[in-house]
Formats: sequence, structure tokens, C-alpha cells
Amino acid sequence: MAQSPESRILRVFRLQDEPLSATHYLAEYEAIIVKPVWERLLSTGRTVGEILQSEADFNRKSVELGEFLDAGGLLVILAVPVETHLFQSMASQNNQSWWARHAEPLRASPEMVIPGSGTSVMPTGSGSEFDEYLGYLTTYQARLSSWFDDQDNVRILARNRTGGTIAAEISVGPGMIVCVPPPADPRGEALLLKAVADFLGHRFGPGLGWPLPEEDDLARARLQLVGEFHAAMAEITAKQRVVQERKRAVFGKSQVRRGVGYYEQATRPGSTPKQIMTALYDLIEMLRDYYDTDWDGLGDALGVSHNSIDRIKRLANKRELHLRHTTADDPEGVDQTDLDKAAADGKAILSAFIAREYEEEVAKTPTTS
Repeated sequence: MAQSPESRILRVFRLQDEPLSATHYLAEYEAIIVKPVWERLLSTGRTVGEILQSEADFNRKSVELGEFLDAGGLLVILAVPVETHLFQSMASQNNQSWWARHAEPLRASPEMVIPGSGTSVMPTGSGSEFDEYLGYLTTYQARLSSWFDDQDNVRILARNRTGGTIAAEISVGPGMIVCVPPPADPRGEALLLKAVADFLGHRFGPGLGWPLPEEDDLARARLQLVGEFHAAMAEITAKQRVVQERKRAVFGKSQVRRGVGYYEQATRPGSTPKQIMTALYDLIEMLRDYYDTDWDGLGDALGVSHNSIDRIKRLANKRELHLRHTTADDPEGVDQTDLDKAAADGKAILSAFIAREYEEEVAKTPTTS
């Protein structure tokens, strides 16, 4: 009877999973998912003898891992920070070395994982089965080292916003090691398991040395799509870079920064009606002076409704509400709907101002094609 997909995947990353040292012979599985924190690697023992046995079992797993990879297995490492553990035998070992030595056998334990958590996970569009999982993630607990950037057998799957590697796959003979951030919720866990199942369906390790004609055709079609995707992404990325440079120039202007500051004062949680209307009036007054015009001219210059400017003026200058003309306590009876409309008007006016300043930057730096 054929094994079910579930039985081919060893999970060692959830609280309920057995530690790695207590699992069956690793080469029995087609895929292994490990979160290499020591709680998931070593069994706890009540006696010194039990602890020594757990440590011996764990050390044997590194040997079994080599046999697992030689059989075409997929090892998924959920990257976490490096932790050093002092064994009962007084030998010291970190939580990454047991698998890292298989990625580069000539080195005892290459540095694979480096400190640094973050909130930007940006898939490279490699066409990997893990793309959907990586696209869902929003956090990572550790980064991958520069070792990954210099290897012919490595494919980068995701980077952070600064270009650092946070997900990659390593070909190890017929086997594969994939390093990705761990899932943060049940949806992420489901997508991770789907990626592993898809990998086993698309790239069956033991059969890699015997490709079928249909398999080659599909692989070529896949590579062509990935190449077209990368070309399109490169074009879009270049355009985005130009937009961001122009936007930086816009937000570098003191008037833009002041305008944003006024709007943030008006919309800050806990702001009183007096504070809201004072900030919004300061915004439109600053813009009127900037364009050296009257109120109607300000609306024309920005291309916004005169009513938007008038609503802010009227509410801010209503003497009976005491919003700008006295140091008295905040007035009673200010309608929240009126305040909300004034805040929306302020946002529309500020957005129009930023857009106009951006258009001036576009005129200065036209796009070259």
C-alpha cells in the first residue's frame, strides 16, 4: 500500500511534536520540517543516563540526515537565532551545526544563520513551491548569512527590504535543504505544509537523475515563465525606484513636512475640537502663504473644491464655538460629523498639495525609456 502524503513528512516544529532525538530513522521520510530550537531537538530526561542517551540519539541524527539527503529528501529548516547548548559530556554545540555541515561538507559547520529579526519578507519570484508561503509571511526571526550569496548550488527565495537573505534553498546532491522563516499562525502552517507537499509532487528527489521527456518540457516552460516574470519585475522595480526618489525629494521640503505635521496633529487620538481645528486652519493658512494667493486662489492652485477650504475656515472661525478666538475651555456642542468632514477636507487638501509638488519633481526628472 502506498504511503499517504502525511506519513512522508516528519514535523518537528510544533509544541506537540516529538523532539528530533526521539524520532524514527530519518531516511524513512521524504521531507522533514524542523524548527531547530533545543526544545525541539533534544528530549528531556529525568536522570543523567536518560539525558546522555538523548544527546547520543541527537548526535546520530546528523549522520542519518546525510543518508536522508542522499536518498533525495527535502529538509526544511525554520530559521531561528543560533543557540549554544552545553551537553552533559561537556561538549558544546549550537542548534544549527547538525544540519549546516551537510550544506558544505568540507567545512565542519559553516555559519548559516545570523542575528536579526524583522517585518519585511519579500519573495524573489524564483518560482519555488514556497513562494505562496513566503508571500504570506510578515515576520522573520533570523537572517541567513552571506554564505548563501556565493554558492552555485543556492537559490535565493526571499529577501528583506535591505536586500538581506531570509529564505533560500540549497541543493545537496539529490537532496534539498530549504531555509525559511517559521510560520506565525495556523494559516502560515497550512501554507508551509502545502509548499512541502507541492515540492514532493514537483521535484521527487530519487527520480531527478531519470527525467522524462514530458518532465523536461514542463521544466523548460516553468523556467521560461520565471524568466519573463523576473524581466517584468525588474522593469517595475526600476520604475518604483524612480517614484520613491521623487517622493523623497517631495517629503524633503519643509512645507510638505509642516503640512503633514499639521494634519497629524489634527487627527491624533485624543485631540480636542480646538486642537483639531487650529491644526487644520494652520495647514490651509500655511498653503495660502506658500502660494501667495487668497483662499479662492488656493483652491484653484491645488485643484480642490473651494468648499473644502471654506468648511475648515467657517468651523475654525465660528466665534460662538470659541475654537480659535479664546483660551476658554473646549466648547460644548461641536458636532463630530463637522469635525470628521473638516479632517477629510484637510486630507484632500494636503494630498493635492503633495501631488502637485510631486508633479514638479516629475518635470525636473523625466523618465528615460
